[in-house]
Parts: sequence; structure tokens; C-alpha cells
Amino acid sequence: SLATPLVMQQAIADFLSQHAYERHLRKLRQSCAVQVAQFSQAIERAFPEGTRISRPAGGFVVWVEMPTGADAMQLHSRARQAGISILPGPIFTAGRNFQNCLRIN
Repeated sequence: SLATPLVMQQAIADFLSQHAYERHLRKLRQSCAVQVAQFSQAIERAFPEGTRISRPAGGFVVWVEMPTGADAMQLHSRARQAGISILPGPIFTAGRNFQNCLRIN
């Protein structure tokens, strides 16, 4: 293209033609799978009984549904104060759904 430097275009072409991208994706998929397993195990140990965890077939996001009555917004606030980043379920809906859910990635 006229906007991308020729050296950068050549570097990307070499990266793709040497199958480095496929190797990179394999390593990334494996790393994500390990992280999801570790998150899931930690959640099973630390969260209250009755907590359910989604286990995605791909990707790195874990959806956690805590027992009814759990307050994801309160947990989000407490986690943030401790330097932990989680996303409370209510931000994923326009209604008042998912009050007891979290997304962890």
C-alpha cells in the first residue's frame, strides 16, 4: 500500500510465509486454555457453593454465575480496591439482569 512502509510490509509477508503466525496462534491458544483452567480452579475453590462457571471452547473469557443474592457490583468494587480487575454482569445488559454474574478474562 502507499501508506505502509515497504520494510513493514516485507516483515509481515515474511512472518506469514514462514508459518510463524500459525505457530504463534497455537502457542496463544494453549496459553489461553491454561489460564481458563487456572481461573476455573481458583473460582471453584474460593467462590460460594452453587457458583457456576462457563468453560468456553475457545477464547479466554470466563463467565461466572454466583448464587442468587450475590452482588457482582459490590464484589467488583471490593476487587478493584484490591487491584483486581473483574467485570460485573450488570454492565452487559440494559436491564437489571446478571446482578450475580461476573466476567473474568
